Amino acid sequence: MSITPRRFSAVWLAEVIRLRESRTGPYLDRHINRQAIAAAADFPARLLYRAQLLGQREGLITPLNAWIKGGRLTLVLLILFAVLTGLTTALGTLTQEQRQINLFITLIAFLGLPTAAFLFWLVSIILPHRQTTTFGNGWLWLTQRLTKTHDNNRLIGQALVGLLARHRILAPLLGSISHLLWLVALSGATLTTLGLLSTRRYAFNWETTILSPDAFVQLVKILGWLPAKLGFTLPDDATIRLSDGFHQLPDIAQTQWSSWLIGSLICYGVLPRLIALCITFATTCYRLRKLRPDPRLPGFLELKSQLEPTSAAGTTDAPAPKPAPAPPSPSTYPPTNATVAIVGIELAGDLPWPPQAIDTKVADLGVIDSRHQRQQLLAHLQEHRPERLLCVCDPYQTPDRGTQRLLTELQESSQTMRIFLYDPTSSENLDAQITLWRTTLAETHPDVTVTTDLALTWQWLQEAI
Repeated sequence: MSITPRRFSAVWLAEVIRLRESRTGPYLDRHINRQAIAAAADFPARLLYRAQLLGQREGLITPLNAWIKGGRLTLVLLILFAVLTGLTTALGTLTQEQRQINLFITLIAFLGLPTAAFLFWLVSIILPHRQTTTFGNGWLWLTQRLTKTHDNNRLIGQALVGLLARHRILAPLLGSISHLLWLVALSGATLTTLGLLSTRRYAFNWETTILSPDAFVQLVKILGWLPAKLGFTLPDDATIRLSDGFHQLPDIAQTQWSSWLIGSLICYGVLPRLIALCITFATTCYRLRKLRPDPRLPGFLELKSQLEPTSAAGTTDAPAPKPAPAPPSPSTYPPTNATVAIVGIELAGDLPWPPQAIDTKVADLGVIDSRHQRQQLLAHLQEHRPERLLCVCDPYQTPDRGTQRLLTELQESSQTMRIFLYDPTSSENLDAQITLWRTTLAETHPDVTVTTDLALTWQWLQEAI
């Protein structure tokens, strides 16, 4: 099934509802749950329908639509800025009184920064933790600024980033925006250059103090090989040697240099960005088509019993017997004098636990999800206060108020605490999530270390044994 803009907004809204419920508690509205069960056939579709009803009731659809409009407006403004940048670059480089153009300084002025940014993007692809692009981050920042006056603006932004990062859409999407803006800027610069060369007379030359003319001949041939394959003119060796600024060249030589310059801008500026844009945009669309709400996430998983009842209601032949009162359940944590403990907080059920084999002297407190488990854990830690406590968290779960409050209580129940963001797949955009965690916890937990280095984290545990 393809993802439409309306369906993407529905999945996004469901993520907003999930984050809000994790902060303020679940919405106890059985009427909406019954409507979702009646309107949709499966659990994911019921999650979307329930989120739509709650979004209308809680006033979340208006700010979410404002985010969408703000994103489009920001993209338009950035495109206009890119057009202006390309135009001013060409005018600033070619508008000279003497109209004597140094070929390689001009080429560096046009392609220096775009090429460096493109190479940085290529290197970031093969890194274990991919970096987002500057233009892409700028788009997100400007969009949030344009929608700052709306309520729940930050929550909606966090939901969008978390949703896209979890499904590996954020990096290609921001890459597409970055490549689009660079493509617009380079195309604008190329077209402006073509217009100036068509309406004005320029003299092209090269200048050097220490290099020989043969070095320039080889460099021009290397740079002109690909443009020549596409039909652009490559000056001959004699023309290249005579273009030193001391010889008068015929008009045909200046025409050849103009063709060489335009061909270089297209082949080394416009075409790489166009190809990269097609790749990232196709990747974004492919992954968007697979976008679904993940029923295994905390917040969705607790709704399974409400939106997917195990049996339908039927007639009763006899009244059910009254259940015997359940005895109070003792703490699930055995008494221990361990100085080191490890606990998982709202981790997905398919993640292996513990992340790595632990020493028998390390107290394994398991993974906690429910409020009852939290209370049991805190009661246990009050009686058995560890010297070092490692909290293992999901990096793609936003550290909301509930999580921050729990971390505060855990820090008070231990001498030293550290947070390990558990991502065994080394997914992309992990660095952005680490930054989000550190920024969110900077005020409430300034002395708590947030890390993803498993080896150093386990070494930190072993040092206290």
